[in-house]
Amino acid sequence: MEDKLPSDHASTNVEKGLTEVQVQQARDKYGTNEFNEAPKEPLWSKIKRSLSDVATIILIIAAVISLITSLMKGDGHYFESLLIIGIVIINSVLSIYQEGRAEAALDSLKGLESAEATVKRDNKVTTIPIADIVVGDVLVLENGEKISADAQLIETSELQVEESALTGESDAIEKDETEISSEDDSLGDRLDHVYRGTAVVNGRGTGVVTAIGMQTEMGKIAGLLGNEKREQTPLQIRLAQLGKRLSVIAILAALIVIGLGLASREPLLELFMTAVSLAVAVVPETLMIIVTITLAIGVQKMAKRQAIVRRLPAVETLGSATVIASDKTGTLTQ
Repeated sequence: MEDKLPSDHASTNVEKGLTEVQVQQARDKYGTNEFNEAPKEPLWSKIKRSLSDVATIILIIAAVISLITSLMKGDGHYFESLLIIGIVIINSVLSIYQEGRAEAALDSLKGLESAEATVKRDNKVTTIPIADIVVGDVLVLENGEKISADAQLIETSELQVEESALTGESDAIEKDETEISSEDDSLGDRLDHVYRGTAVVNGRGTGVVTAIGMQTEMGKIAGLLGNEKREQTPLQIRLAQLGKRLSVIAILAALIVIGLGLASREPLLELFMTAVSLAVAVVPETLMIIVTITLAIGVQKMAKRQAIVRRLPAVETLGSATVIASDKTGTLTQ
C-alpha cells in the first residue's frame, strides 16, 4: 500500500507503523499536533479598551477635576464626582466580566475534543496524547472516536465519518480508500481522506497522518479566525460619533462659560467649577451603563438558548438581522 502514499510518507510501514527514531525525526521536521493559540488579551488591555471612548474619557477627566477642586475648597461636595467614577467603573467591570464568561465557555468547548488517539508504532497498537501524533503515524480509527489529525486512508471497513464541523454536511460520509482523490477536489469529495475535528460514526479504518496542528484543514480555519481583525459594530460606531459630538459641545460650552466669566471678572475657581459641571451635564454618564446592562441581558437570554456571545456589542448587530441563512446543519461559521 505504500505506493499510494505521498512521497513524504512513503517510508511509513503501514503494517508496523513508525519506529521511535522515525517519530522523533518527524517531530523535528513538522512539530507537534497542536494549534497555535493567540495570546489572551491581558486584563489591563481590556480595561483600557473599555475606557477608550471619548465620552468616557471626558467624564473621567471632569470627575477627577471636580473631585480635586472640591478637596481644595473643602466644601465636601464629592458625591457627584464619586458617582460618575463609580458608573464608569461599573460599566467597565460589567463589560470585562461578560467577556470573561464567554471566553471561559469557549475554553470549555475545547475540552470536548478527544485528548488521546490510537496509533500503530513499532508493530504495536498504542494510545498516545493527540499532541504527540506526528506526520507519518498510522492512525487507527474506531466507531465513536474524534479524528485527531488529517490522514490518508489505507484501509476501511464500512467507515462513515460525520464532517459537519468542517464542511457543513450533516449526513455521514462513507469513506473508501480506493477512491483516489486529488487536491483539486473539495474536502467533502475526498473519500480517501479523513480530517481533524470530524468524527467516526460507523465502522473502522486505518490511515497515514498527512498533516498535523496548524497544517490540518481545521488548523487553517483556526489560523484565519485568529487573524480576524476586531471590527466595530454599528452600535459602537454610533455611540462613538455621539460621544465625539457631545464632547465638542461640552468643551465649547465650558470655554464659553469661562470666557464670559472672565469678562465679567468672576472668581476663577467658581468659573472652573461651573464649566466642569456644565461639561458633565452635557455628557449622558448613565448612557454607557444602560447600554451595557441592556446588552448583558440580551447575552443572558441567548445563553439560555445555548448561544455563546463573546462580545457584548455583537448582540445588537445580531438583533438587527431579519433573515439568517444557514445550511441544513444549522452551522454558522461567521
